[in-house]
Amino acid sequence: MSALKFFFSLITFSVCVSLFAQPIAHGHAHNDYLHEKPLLDALVNGFTSIEADIFLYKKQLVVAHTAKQLDTKKTLEELYLRPIDSLIQLNRANGNTSDSTRLILMIDIKSSGDEVYSYLTELLQKYKHVLTPYRKTKALHWGPVQILLSGNKPNVKMLEDTTLFTFDEDIDYRNDATVLPYTTRMSSAWGNYFKWKGKGKMSKPEEERLKSLVTQVHRLKKEIRFYHIPDNAAVWDVLLKNNVDWVNTDNLILYRQFYLDYIQKK
Repeated sequence: MSALKFFFSLITFSVCVSLFAQPIAHGHAHNDYLHEKPLLDALVNGFTSIEADIFLYKKQLVVAHTAKQLDTKKTLEELYLRPIDSLIQLNRANGNTSDSTRLILMIDIKSSGDEVYSYLTELLQKYKHVLTPYRKTKALHWGPVQILLSGNKPNVKMLEDTTLFTFDEDIDYRNDATVLPYTTRMSSAWGNYFKWKGKGKMSKPEEERLKSLVTQVHRLKKEIRFYHIPDNAAVWDVLLKNNVDWVNTDNLILYRQFYLDYIQKK
């Protein structure tokens, strides 16, 4: 992104935030980089959990959906870390120093996690002034940005006790003590547990299964998310009513409006 284009993007973002000042809870912007304005579209619509897929390509961490779409101009730093840092500094320059609304950037690693690890840790060190550091899953202090790794994560044996990220692990790993010390969120494909797609009412056995999974994950003091969900209001409603922490969606505007209507009815 050119400096001029990025400047106008920042101005657009600042104007839009004044119109949409209320962050929405529970919305996770799945594959955010596929939207017309990566990062900005999600922030303007109030999303505080944003997902970007990355590949290690030519010693760069490139954001892309598949290995066939790799473009070294679309790096994790250019699309996300640098703009996020600039927005935070702009926010602070305007007198807002609280950083009360934290942003979770989920980085879904598509290459070998062990190979990505050194490149990623070096990159994150450049932005540690805005990141939350952890001793395993305990935040040492709260920065405005939390980094969450999913996909092909590095082996836990490679990690130090103190990191600039935590893990998103599969829900099936909830009994695996080796990964839980670094895990703050647990996710799984909707179809692994449920057949219901939002038509009619969710069956009682499936709803009981959903409640049980939420209870088990929350008992571990982790957050829960399902991906590949039927992306519609009926499913969103069931997820929220059953205390699922993050609703995975590609429909940013529709989910925002749904959520604002949902909380008005409560």
